[in-house]
Amino acid sequence: MKRIVVAVVAVVMCVVSVQLIAQAQEAKGAKLAGVVVGGGAMTATVEAVNAQTRVVTLKSKDGQLKMVKCGPEVRNFAQIAKGDTVNIDYTEYVSIAVAGPGAAPSRTESVDVIKAPLGEKPAGIMTTATDVVGKVKAIDYTARTVTLEGPNKTVTVKVDASAVNFDKVKAGDTVYLSYVEEMAVSVTK
Repeated sequence: MKRIVVAVVAVVMCVVSVQLIAQAQEAKGAKLAGVVVGGGAMTATVEAVNAQTRVVTLKSKDGQLKMVKCGPEVRNFAQIAKGDTVNIDYTEYVSIAVAGPGAAPSRTESVDVIKAPLGEKPAGIMTTATDVVGKVKAIDYTARTVTLEGPNKTVTVKVDASAVNFDKVKAGDTVYLSYVEEMAVSVTK
């Protein structure tokens, strides 16, 4: 069931990212757009549980030990036992679209958390979505750098040679960026 929820959330986040690009392309005539998806997974075994300090010692597949402090947000902490398996899946999506002059710089962020029901082994999914609208302040086609002005700061970034239509991006263009990261954690016997 937990894997199904993770898969559904991942598909929804990917669809949202693709929709953001489609909207920017449609509304503003996007010059450059793309989606990057990354992530990973790991599994560890519970070696020890200290109920008083809420610290769990995990052993990775390569034998390394890691102590993890579990805050009060970890529901059902008492259900964790030596020998349990901890599964962690991490996924991130970045979508970007560049269009002609448009919206003012802005930033919105949302966080969604799903926890296991009371009495079950600890599990949860946390999804953080950040949408930023920025403006191209300057561009250096030779060095392949772009200076972007966002709502909180201005940054200069290097643009990879694989980015097509880079020569069509101009100062004053609007940049639409959506960044979604998702972490799913479950404990099983």
